[in-house]
Amino acid sequence: MTGMPVSHASPEFVEVLRNAMEHLYDPIALRQSPLMGLLDIGPQRGAMALRAILTEAANILKPRDEMRTEAPAWRPYRAIFHRYIEQFSQREVAAALSLSVRQLRREEKKAFHSLADYLWTHYNVQNKVDLLARLGQEAESPLASSQEEELRWLEESSPSQVADLRGVLEEILSVARRLADPLQVRLEYTSPQTPSPIQTRVTSMRQALLTVLTTAIRAVPQGTVRIILQEDEKNAYLVLVAECSASSAGETSCCPNGEFDLPRRLTELSGGTMRLRTNVTPVCPLDVVLSFPLAERQTILVIDDNADTLALFERYLAGTNYSFFGLSDPHRAVEMAVAIHPALIFLDVMLPGTDGWELLQRLREHPKLTKVPIVVCTILHEKELAQALGAANLLCKPITRQRFLTEIDAQLGSGRRDG
Repeated sequence: MTGMPVSHASPEFVEVLRNAMEHLYDPIALRQSPLMGLLDIGPQRGAMALRAILTEAANILKPRDEMRTEAPAWRPYRAIFHRYIEQFSQREVAAALSLSVRQLRREEKKAFHSLADYLWTHYNVQNKVDLLARLGQEAESPLASSQEEELRWLEESSPSQVADLRGVLEEILSVARRLADPLQVRLEYTSPQTPSPIQTRVTSMRQALLTVLTTAIRAVPQGTVRIILQEDEKNAYLVLVAECSASSAGETSCCPNGEFDLPRRLTELSGGTMRLRTNVTPVCPLDVVLSFPLAERQTILVIDDNADTLALFERYLAGTNYSFFGLSDPHRAVEMAVAIHPALIFLDVMLPGTDGWELLQRLREHPKLTKVPIVVCTILHEKELAQALGAANLLCKPITRQRFLTEIDAQLGSGRRDG
C-alpha cells in the first residue's frame, strides 16, 4: 500500500464504488452504475468492461514488498478479493483472515477508500462535474437486480463451448480451500487420468460448481468433502459427498433443497443436470451429482507402420476433443478410413510393401473420403508433391505435440480441441 497516490475521493464516490462491487456479477446493476460515465466506459463496452476495470483495479491494493499473503498488509486486498470478486460472505472471509467481522469491516473500509482514491485520480473523476452532481441521489437509490434477467444475460453472453471440466474444477478447488481450511474441512478429489472435454457454458457451470462445493463445505465443519469426477460414453459426472466428523455428526442437519435452486438453474443453463441423492443422513448431509454432456469427439486416423509413432500421437490427443485411431497395416487403410470416416487423416508415405504416394491418391480419390483432409507425415521434404497428389499439407518428422495439434486446428477449425 506504500506509494498510493494521494487524492480526495468524495464519500458519494466511495459509496457508488462499494455499490458496484456488491453487484459485480449483476450486469443490469452495473449498466446503471454512475461509474459507467465516471470511468469513461462507452455504452458499447457495457457491464463486462466495468467489471474488468474494477477487478483489475483491485490489484493496486496488493503490497509491493514481498511477504506472505497471511501478513496484515495483505488484508485490505484479500478482504476485497475474497468478499467481492470471489463472492464469499463476510463471516467466511473473516474466518479465512483470522479476523472478527468487525475487524474485517475496518479492512474493507480501508480498502474501499484506497481503491476509490486510485480510480478518482486515474480517471480524473473530480473534473466530471455534471456526473458528480448526481452521485448523491444515485448512490442512495437501489439498483435493480433480477435473477431471471441475470440468467438470461448469461445465456446470451456465454456461448456453449468445449471445456476441460477437470481444469475448471481444480481452479474452483483452489478457491474453495480458502473457505475449507478455516472450517477444518478436508477436500478429497479423484479424477480419471485423462478426462474427456465437455460441452458447456463455462461461466454458469463454474458458478454452479463453486456454489455446490461451498455449500458442502459449510455443511460439514471439521468433516470431509469428497469430489469424484467420472464419465461414461456420453456424460461426465461430478459427485460431491459431504461427510461429518465423528464428533459433529449429531450436530449437523441435512442441507435444505432450497439452497440448490440457483445452482440447479445454473447447471441446467450450462447444459447439464443436477440431482440430490436421497440417501442423506446426519453423517452424510449432502450427496449431489452434476452431469454434463461430453463434447462430440472427432476421430483422427493415423496411418503409420511404427508402433512408437502411433503411441506418441495417441498421447498427443489425450485430453483433447479428438479420439485417436491408429493403423499400422497400410493395406487396410482405405477400408478402415471408409468404415470410421475420420475428420482428418495423418499418413506416413514411407510404408513397407506399399507405395505411400499411391495410397495417398487412393484415399484422396475414394468417393466417401473426398472431403476428408489428409496430412502427410514424413522425413521427406516433398510438400509440393504431396499437395499435387491431394494432400492438405505435409509435416516433416519429428513432430511435436504443439505442431500436431496446431495442424489439426488449421485443418478442422481453430478452437475446436479445447475450451
